[in-house]
Amino acid sequence: MSFFEKPRNQIVTAVLLVALLIAAAIVIYRVNSIDLPESGGVRGDSGGYTLFGIGGNSVFSKQTRGALVKKLGGDRIDDWSPVDFVDKGAPFIGKSVPDLVELNRRLNYDGGARAGMATIKVSYRYARSRKLPFDSVRVVFSNFSKRPLFIKARLKREGASFVDLLMGRHGEPRVENRDAGGTRYIWENSGEFLFINMNRDRQGRPEYRVSIYFMDNIRDLTGKVEEEREKDEERRKGVEESAIR
Repeated sequence: MSFFEKPRNQIVTAVLLVALLIAAAIVIYRVNSIDLPESGGVRGDSGGYTLFGIGGNSVFSKQTRGALVKKLGGDRIDDWSPVDFVDKGAPFIGKSVPDLVELNRRLNYDGGARAGMATIKVSYRYARSRKLPFDSVRVVFSNFSKRPLFIKARLKREGASFVDLLMGRHGEPRVENRDAGGTRYIWENSGEFLFINMNRDRQGRPEYRVSIYFMDNIRDLTGKVEEEREKDEERRKGVEESAIR
């Protein structure tokens, strides 16, 4: 290494470190700037389905966030997240709930820009450190009502026991078997849907993906987003008209 290469490498390392610190500071600032109510809505059973205590009537407050962190481990919050209710990895969900396809289309009419600002995505990847069988958990809330839109979770070998638990709690689901060795379990109650999609990995081991959709909350968000979109359009037209006067 020449005399000049060593300082140059140190400068590059320092620049990268500063960039990482700035990025981390921005993330922390954005998370702390999310306006959450102090308390309330930790348990919100709406007569449909709940997971980790989160149901259709739950509200994402600071108290709720603390309860979820205690239960699932550290979280990551994104206050801008693309909204896609129809999971590309599970297209059957759209076939089972056609309303989701239409709501998804309406929300993403403008490329999803307005819908992305209207949601709060909370992710958990350390549930196993809390002795829970989930490899990942994601809850997406409305940034208007702070109520949940959907929950997605993934688990592996413990999935069969989890399905049995849900059958004991919610009764027999509709079961669809596929030629590829996978199975779908579908529950519906009070306008809410609970799906479990079981596939096998390359080694033939089962993987279970859980999805819960709170349809009333999704419809409410869709209406709010469309109202905001109309206001944006009116403001844009007003600016254009004033510019040509």
